[in-house]
Amino acid sequence: MLTKEFLNFRVREGRLHPQLLKEGEPKTAEAAQQLLNGMQESIGQSREEVLEELSGLEQSAVISGKVWKGLQKIALDFCEFQSSRAEGLSERRLEVLELAQRLRSEDGRKAKSPDSFRHDVFEKLKDPISVQLRHNLYCDLPSQDRLKSVSAIGAPDLLHRYNVALLQGLLLHAQSVELCLPGGSAHAAQRRRLLHYIKFFGLIPRFEESADHLKIGLEGPLSVFEGAKKYGFQLASFFPAVLQLKTFELRAEVVFRGRRGELVLTEKNKVPSHFQKLTAYRPEDLQSFCDRFEEACPNEEWRIVEESELLQLRSGELCCPDFCFIPSQGHKKTNRTSQKVCLEIFHPWHRGPLMRRLGEGHLPENSSQPVAPSTSLLIAVDRRLLKDKNLAQHVQNSLNSGRCVPFSGVLSARQVLKSLNSIDTRKNPT
Repeated sequence: MLTKEFLNFRVREGRLHPQLLKEGEPKTAEAAQQLLNGMQESIGQSREEVLEELSGLEQSAVISGKVWKGLQKIALDFCEFQSSRAEGLSERRLEVLELAQRLRSEDGRKAKSPDSFRHDVFEKLKDPISVQLRHNLYCDLPSQDRLKSVSAIGAPDLLHRYNVALLQGLLLHAQSVELCLPGGSAHAAQRRRLLHYIKFFGLIPRFEESADHLKIGLEGPLSVFEGAKKYGFQLASFFPAVLQLKTFELRAEVVFRGRRGELVLTEKNKVPSHFQKLTAYRPEDLQSFCDRFEEACPNEEWRIVEESELLQLRSGELCCPDFCFIPSQGHKKTNRTSQKVCLEIFHPWHRGPLMRRLGEGHLPENSSQPVAPSTSLLIAVDRRLLKDKNLAQHVQNSLNSGRCVPFSGVLSARQVLKSLNSIDTRKNPT
């Protein structure tokens, strides 16, 4: 995604207009191809030399410098550089410099040319690391990495990636984001796919559903108090999933360097997504939890099942659980009312959603439980959220009822299993 120095947009009458590139514009396509050709011809050169070469090409480009540098950043992301940062290089370089200083300060030493003096220094150092430094004293710096290859990407694809990266960069400065999707069974499949992506990227949204639409509200990075940078990256990474939808409307309130504007995007903008269809792959931390849960529950008293539907709560809210558990047929809880327990995970950047889930202390007891009598809800809360004394008090009530699992960085499978086994669903009001 593009960082703030590359963002190209205008604000008119409160509306933010990103300056998207058009694939059919000859000058733009020509500049993109010129950039890619220059990178292909620079294979084998250092990163520093590659940037110098591209800087020269920029002078003859027919697009603005900001757009060229933005395209250049995207193109560099498709490059593979080979590093020379072997262990011990920086330490040995210091030894080389100290040796050179001693030799130069020796009494009676005659003045020599730089090349001759350099030869004398390295003649005293014959090890492989010193030989590497002899050719390039600073070969381990990132600027000296060698361009190994450039991915096979054409000018049209580069322009598409630029447009997506520009929009992602703007979302990093959003206070709030709202998605509106069509309702009805005809659009159920694309909604389920989007819910998979929401869980995949660790977002916790607000849902508002009616007969003809589903609105999804997402916190913007500027409204998150802790972990804003990571949350912003997750939100921006999620964005290409929105572009896969056949019909959508996205509205984001963006504040950038004191300028405020509303970004409005629909499928009519025709910005293609580079995402492939989401498979059953889970993020590493969630898959790790699944593996640990299986180890903690060898007799399969409980097992994790896939769930991609929204869960209606008694408070009127809808939630999207991260995990759902069902007891095995022989489990002691099978004869109870509840046959499914869902788990929703709250990370440090989820303070606002957690406060809403707990009702800020004003909702009746069990209002955060599902409407369906056969389902219960657990919440897992990162302890960093408990630094907020007000929030900690609300969480304590859930802890007392056994419906909250606190964790520090890594969610404990054994603690979740303990909470699952302690839930007495017969006491839940229907």
